[in-house]
Amino acid sequence: MLFSFPNFHPTLYCKSSCSNYSYMNKETAKSIWESIAASALLTLLLAGGYTLFALLASTLGYNISSFYINAAYAITVLVYIPVIIFLSKRWNISITNYLQTPNNQLILTVILLSITWFSIDLILFSVQDYNNLLQGKINTFSLRKFVWNSSTIIAFIHRVILGPTFEEIFFRGLLFSYLSRYLSITKAILLASFLFALVHFRFDNFLSLFLTGWLLTFLFYKKRSLVLNIIFHSVLNFIFFILTDDKVINLSELNFTHILWLLSAMIGCISIILFLKKD
Repeated sequence: MLFSFPNFHPTLYCKSSCSNYSYMNKETAKSIWESIAASALLTLLLAGGYTLFALLASTLGYNISSFYINAAYAITVLVYIPVIIFLSKRWNISITNYLQTPNNQLILTVILLSITWFSIDLILFSVQDYNNLLQGKINTFSLRKFVWNSSTIIAFIHRVILGPTFEEIFFRGLLFSYLSRYLSITKAILLASFLFALVHFRFDNFLSLFLTGWLLTFLFYKKRSLVLNIIFHSVLNFIFFILTDDKVINLSELNFTHILWLLSAMIGCISIILFLKKD
């Protein structure tokens, strides 16, 4: 024989490799089911907490006004905390590893990405958007008219500060990090994005939430910075908070400024994503 392989036994090798493959399949399946279960548990806790708060307010004789609705959302979002603490220990993930302060250039890049993404998201990613386009119409945005009272301030805290912070820690810092141990990066990003959209229970905007989740997960994968993710998410929510898209116009009414902005936003958004991908 020209070649010999000492200490090699094909039967033993097959048993070993098959055993490892089977183990990895079990771990992969376990990671998927645990991620789905964690998302389902979180959804139940959020829905249950909000319902309990509403029932308590009603029992105590309070009218369910916008103040109590916003307060309920702001308080129930805190159920993320025990879930995050539990999962970080179970999955052995240290969130502090992802809290390094990014440089100013990256922060500015992410802010520009959130602004351009908002402009595209606003007109293309909901059921209503496509219904409007089929009718030859398109959404435009304008400054929302509201009074800065206690209800508005609580809504701002929930939507711009608490919500983005806890969602990024849970879906990117924990869920994606855990899934990426056992799945390919592409599959981990897609599953984490799908669960992110599903938990929001807004099926008319499911595509928007899924694509936003994909972009946020992609950003975290490239930069491993929850700070950048929270900034992106907070800026995006802030823009949606202060602007409204309830004004619908005919496509023929689009002026040069609208067209130029939309084209600039699309080019800018794609360019930033390609920059992040290459970096």
